[in-house]
Amino acid sequence: MFFSCIFTHKFAILTQVIFPFFYQNTFPNPNVVQSYDKIITVGANISLFWAYSDTDDFTAVASTQGFSSTIFNEYSVPSPPRNLIVTPGNESVKLNWSSPLNDGDLNITRYNVYRSPSDASNYSLIGINTSATGYFDTNVTNGDRYYYFVTAENSKGESAESNEVTIIPGTPSPPLNLSITSDTTQIVLTWTIPQTDSGYTITEYIIYRSSISGGSYSNLATTSELSYIDTTVLAGNTYYYVVTAINSIGESEVSNEVSVVLSGTTTTPTSGTTTTTTKTGSFPSFIAVTLILGILAAFVRKEQKR
Repeated sequence: MFFSCIFTHKFAILTQVIFPFFYQNTFPNPNVVQSYDKIITVGANISLFWAYSDTDDFTAVASTQGFSSTIFNEYSVPSPPRNLIVTPGNESVKLNWSSPLNDGDLNITRYNVYRSPSDASNYSLIGINTSATGYFDTNVTNGDRYYYFVTAENSKGESAESNEVTIIPGTPSPPLNLSITSDTTQIVLTWTIPQTDSGYTITEYIIYRSSISGGSYSNLATTSELSYIDTTVLAGNTYYYVVTAINSIGESEVSNEVSVVLSGTTTTPTSGTTTTTTKTGSFPSFIAVTLILGILAAFVRKEQKR
């Protein structure tokens, strides 16, 4: 017989499944299925069961009129950890991430931290964190670049890799809260100090500018202040900016990106003083006065004729 259903459970979703005449409480592979519990009777000859194996949980359906079965392995490995970020320190790196969106319906048993030196390849496992979504790496050298990613594990296996991040220990963290304002002739950038200087005083900030988002940034200027005014701009163009911080170890990663479309039109200044003349009258006002005078003159002539 053909049986089509949708059954939703924490551990099972069955939809449009063929169930040909199953024996009740009978499964085709007793070496796999160790025990089972009846969940619900869905018809005169069909019952739904939850079956347990020695390694995984399964769902199964059985009936009283035949011998066959469809078994569904329903657990999976987790999805990757999310939002991995790194913060530099003095000969240290702090990693934080968010738990996976999907744990595969099994508890996360641990997180694995992988690191690669300098070239984003040849990753090796450097740490196992059984519960917390963070890790502190102290086996690093100031001034060297490192790459990291994280995976999650449950009893089914290991997830895919999280996003990859990179950092140089000892450098500052990126400047914070980069913001932008503009008028028709200039762009004003402001930011706040990094979360950490890694124990080395920040000496300057570098401002980078690009005509496209996220790419081909050029070094625009260097300043020791927390603001910068860019006057080398043209109205109607779009500009993108990021800022980095510098200490004696090196340069931070980039700040958040900001952008602006410079409004207005380009004006070419001229020498001398430009004056503006304000007219005290207008042509429509002259016509109105003329009409009134004409009407008065006609009235006077009419009175004189009398």
